Amino acid sequence: RMIDLLDELSFKSQVFNFELDEAEWINLGNVPMCVSFYSTWCTLCPEIEAYLTQLQDKYQDKVKFYQINHQKSASLNEKLKVLSVPAFVFIPLKGEIQLLKGIFPLNAIDFTVEDVLLKE
Repeated sequence: RMIDLLDELSFKSQVFNFELDEAEWINLGNVPMCVSFYSTWCTLCPEIEAYLTQLQDKYQDKVKFYQINHQKSASLNEKLKVLSVPAFVFIPLKGEIQLLKGIFPLNAIDFTVEDVLLKE
């Protein structure tokens, strides 16, 4: 299964409307989400996408995975302070979002899904 691609408009309707001045994020979906910021020039991004596809298969309907093009999401980048790729935002059903930025072992994504999104 491919990872769904978002743009800023679909992010606002499916994940969170970041233009509202909310004190906290409200997850618009019915499951926790992991959003990966990628860029066409990023040499690690295809490997990350393949890993996210594996995680999507592993977590099935428990977590939703998305990708968004960093080069085409200036307003969202500014709101989240995403200055470079790779970067990930983990959005639980309730509570604080977590950002993971930079280069790290891929299993850190899996660990953060377990620790932030699926922890009871």
